Amino acid sequence: MAHFPSVFYGVFGHLSSMEATPFGNVHLIRVLNSKLRNTIGRTTDSPVPAGVDYDMWLGPAPARPFNKSHFHYNWHWFWEYSGGDIINDGVHQIDIARWMSGQTLPKSVSSTGGIHFYQDDQETPDTHVVSWDFDKMTVIFEQSLWSPYMKKVVTPIREGGGFPDWPFTGTRIEIYGTRQFMELSRHGGGFQVFDVDGKIVKEQRGKFSQSNADHIQNFIDCIRTRELPRADIEVLNTSTAWCHYGNIAYRVGRKLHIDPATGNFRNDAEANALVKRKYRSPWVVPEQV
Repeated sequence: MAHFPSVFYGVFGHLSSMEATPFGNVHLIRVLNSKLRNTIGRTTDSPVPAGVDYDMWLGPAPARPFNKSHFHYNWHWFWEYSGGDIINDGVHQIDIARWMSGQTLPKSVSSTGGIHFYQDDQETPDTHVVSWDFDKMTVIFEQSLWSPYMKKVVTPIREGGGFPDWPFTGTRIEIYGTRQFMELSRHGGGFQVFDVDGKIVKEQRGKFSQSNADHIQNFIDCIRTRELPRADIEVLNTSTAWCHYGNIAYRVGRKLHIDPATGNFRNDAEANALVKRKYRSPWVVPEQV
């Protein structure tokens, strides 16, 4: 989060405490992850190419015949290797929403969607909606991977040249306050705050760093000072958990309730069975490390 405008945090603080600001109370955050992705097609199994250590590539995943459609970037779209675009690309917007909201684990999660557009080998949804419920706040994730008019922030804006065309920005976050509304985006999209009449009352352009130099320097500084980095792994694990909760709710097809003491699901053996993979020998992680 090093590249998000620090002035916003200094003025507003976490959204969970915004009732003391002109923004009002925040009860809804909407996160988008929409763009056009290419089909991976349909590919039959084939012999392992020369020079490929396929057993090592599979690692703890179940053994299966080699298929080139599972390799390279396409592994994101198979459950045994990943969790679809919510965990590939959407997690970045979800992390901003988690950070801005000040929330930790949700009380419950529900999800719907499916493979509505593509007719290929992918297993994960091309259309996906997730709803996480907290105390007096709901966060919604919406994804469509077949939307050519929805785009990421373009290069001139990433370099500080204005604001995105918000309705067609597929990686935006919308924050609904009782008195004001905010649009913001990753990739240096910045933010704009609107009042009840749609007038812009606060804004700041972003600045995207392709090299992530600020994050790298912060990590090095924390090695020396022993302070926690801005993007501490325990905090970011919560953002990732939101995505996994959404995927598991999608796969079992029902609303799930989360136990805050364990992070697992209450009274749902089927859902809890998806929290951890079954490791293929010899890539078995023992319960006690």
